[in-house]
Amino acid sequence: MGGIHGLLERRIGPWSGRVWGLIVNLVANAVALAGIASVMRTGVGWAWIVVGAAATVVCVAVLALPARSGEPGE
Repeated sequence: MGGIHGLLERRIGPWSGRVWGLIVNLVANAVALAGIASVMRTGVGWAWIVVGAAATVVCVAVLALPARSGEPGE
């Protein structure tokens, strides 16, 4: 098992790669929301929105990959 599937299913510290991906997604959402709040308050912060939204899209795309099973047809 290699590539992105291997990273998602491997244990990294106390959790699997999928759990770490969800944590990164949560942080990316917070960054995007902080950017939105900044834009509404001061008019600047568009970069934070773009970075947070892009990271969220990448996380969702990667984490949407189904888990691989060991047997074909499962």
